[in-house]
Amino acid sequence: MLNPYSGDLGSLTRADLEGFLALTAPDEQRPTEGTTLDFKLKLPDDVGVLVAAMANTYGGLIIVGVESDKHRRNIPTGLPGQVFTVSDIKAHVTNKILSTVRPRPVFDICVIPVRSVDRARPW
Repeated sequence: MLNPYSGDLGSLTRADLEGFLALTAPDEQRPTEGTTLDFKLKLPDDVGVLVAAMANTYGGLIIVGVESDKHRRNIPTGLPGQVFTVSDIKAHVTNKILSTVRPRPVFDICVIPVRSVDRARPW
């Protein structure tokens, strides 16, 4: 399993993500949200604020398309993905970040297909 903290995000697979989230493991073995990890069900409009906060501390991961339970230590509970209507998801997210964050932080975006839904793009 590729570790998303230390591995090449471009090589990350769905299996790697599922292994990292450990959705079938007991609660205490799942990753929890913290200063270097944030789960979002949908891409927030203010994603630049999250990126800036992480860039100004220790860096980290924002994983979109993950359900989490705030009452269970902010652990991941599902991986439904997110449906995007734009054709280039990386460019869309990059533009959201670069239009709101100065100076430009160093970041990488990895898109992993989670499931298929008709003609929409679930990621």
